[in-house]
Amino acid sequence: MNLKNLLVVGTLALAFILSPVVTHAQTFNIADLNAIIADLSRQLMILQSQQNQNTGAWCHTFNINLRIEMIDGEVSALQTALVNEGFVVNERGGINYYGDSMASAVSGFQEKYRGQILTPNNLPRGTGYFGPATRAVMNRLYSCNKNRDGIDRTLLNNESQSDDHNPIAYYTITTSTAGTGSGTITRSPNQTSYPAGTVVRLTANPASGSTFSDWDGNCSGPNDCVLTMNSNKSATANFNQ
Repeated sequence: MNLKNLLVVGTLALAFILSPVVTHAQTFNIADLNAIIADLSRQLMILQSQQNQNTGAWCHTFNINLRIEMIDGEVSALQTALVNEGFVVNERGGINYYGDSMASAVSGFQEKYRGQILTPNNLPRGTGYFGPATRAVMNRLYSCNKNRDGIDRTLLNNESQSDDHNPIAYYTITTSTAGTGSGTITRSPNQTSYPAGTVVRLTANPASGSTFSDWDGNCSGPNDCVLTMNSNKSATANFNQ
């Protein structure tokens, strides 16, 4: 089945699923419809990947870094490449959204090609950040600008990094709690240090009988704190009782 037929089937399937909305709109909400559309998009992506593996036709050259919470057409191409590599991406935010599921798949890809991405940068595990080293490997596999035939993925995984690139800076986040109440702070992704450009979300979790007030330090306000790691950061969560 070619891609055109896949898109036709997907469109018909979407029309079939959404048709009850016309007469029973009260049984659906926006979240339900988004979930249905995202699921259909994933199914089409998987079928497209299977076709690409058979034909070797798909290619894409990645030119920008990607990170959590980005919305970009490049994310859709990254999802296709990750599915081609055998990873499952279950992103509820749509195929152009870089969320936790995408970051998890990127981490898996980085660990799959550890010798090219992690080892040269002294990283024990994947970061989920689609940066220069990860892009270099992905482009070696799928770039439209070069002949990719005959690439030995086992060799690619085991050989040392030979690309000329600048070392990546790493930064830390120091967290603490204050106030008359108590609670904890969680972070996503949960790491001791982060490559420059990584986006980290901090969440304050009040203990029973306590309430979260706000943040101090590099964070502020009463909501989750989102930090872009371009220097060492600190954050204090204030809890009241």
